[in-house]
Amino acid sequence: AKSAPSASKAPEAKKTPEPVAESTMGEGTYQIGVDAKPGRYKTQVQQDSGDCYWERLKDDRGGFDSIIANDNVNPDARVSITVKQGEFFNSHGCGTWTMV
Repeated sequence: AKSAPSASKAPEAKKTPEPVAESTMGEGTYQIGVDAKPGRYKTQVQQDSGDCYWERLKDDRGGFDSIIANDNVNPDARVSITVKQGEFFNSHGCGTWTMV
């Protein structure tokens, strides 16, 4: 007598983990509360980096009306900023921003 084929269990679906907000930010754009934690960050602009530009944004549309605050910073300067939940933060030439 033949035995009935056993039903195989379907593999369990792997849940995609929620993105974990980081406490450092490098080059690029971050959504605060999703990509990076809200709070105060600082950086030391490297002497050879050229100019540093950063901006806090109320949305990611890219227009001038999106800018909450921004600055161009000379090389070899120390900078600190505070970003809030729901804002976007963009930085180029500033190095790594570390939460304090």
